[in-house]
Amino acid sequence: MAYHNGGSFSATALCQLQIGTCEPTLTIAQIKGLHKAGLQTREIEANIGVSEQSMRNWVKRFMDDSGVKLPSAKSRLSPSKKTSVRNSTALKRQLKSTSTITAKELKENNSHLLFEVSIRTVNRRWPSWTTIATGKARLQGRPRTTTTTTTITITITITITITTTITTTATTTRL
Repeated sequence: MAYHNGGSFSATALCQLQIGTCEPTLTIAQIKGLHKAGLQTREIEANIGVSEQSMRNWVKRFMDDSGVKLPSAKSRLSPSKKTSVRNSTALKRQLKSTSTITAKELKENNSHLLFEVSIRTVNRRWPSWTTIATGKARLQGRPRTTTTTTTITITITITITITTTITTTATTTRL
């Protein structure tokens, strides 16, 4: 259990945390707290389980500037999704009840949920809404794959007729 003590974590409390379960931000705070508590770099490395070079770099940053900001989570660079979790749940329910619906019909029936989504987006998102892609519930615009099993039976009948004619001539001579 770690507790906050004047801007840094207690060294004894940080040593009790399990290795591998900490967030990266907490690990950096651990390095900072243990270094301020007076532990050497090798001792900190043994307690936290990070590489020596990484730990030395963080200690150097703390020595250079006492107001080092801990790294924060990166902001999302891609645009927000057009469909929400609520929309996906509603569409999953409809796809389970009506398995013969096409992507175009799905968009038309749920125009209040998919008003700013193209049919192509519905096609792309369909696999995440359902795992059933059999029968008529296939996606429009995607190539349909079919599996065909063909059995070929070949019967070969060979009839061999051998006709032999044996003619024997016997001559007898009397003496």
